[in-house]
Amino acid sequence: MLRTKLRSLTTACSAILLGTLFICAGTTQEPKQEIWLFNEVSSLGGHATKVLGHPQVIDTPIGKAIRFNGVDDALFVTCIPLPVQLLGRGR
Repeated sequence: MLRTKLRSLTTACSAILLGTLFICAGTTQEPKQEIWLFNEVSSLGGHATKVLGHPQVIDTPIGKAIRFNGVDDALFVTCIPLPVQLLGRGR
C-alpha cells in the first residue's frame, strides 16, 4: 500500500517537473546577438563609451583596431551585453 502511494507520488512529481520544463523551455527567448568591432573609441556595438587615457585607432592588415598602452588606457561601456545568467545573477 505504502509502496503504491509512493510510486503514485513519484509519478505525479515527475509529470509536474516535466510539464514545468516544457513550459519554461517554450517561453525562453534566444539572446540577441551583437557584434562589437573595436575600430573606434566613441562607441562599441552602437553603445557609447567612456574613454580613459588615450587609446588610439590604428590601421592593421585586417582593418582598423584600437591600441591600448596597457597601463592607463581603457574604454568603458554602460551596457552589459552578456545574458544575466552568465553573470551569475538570477532574474
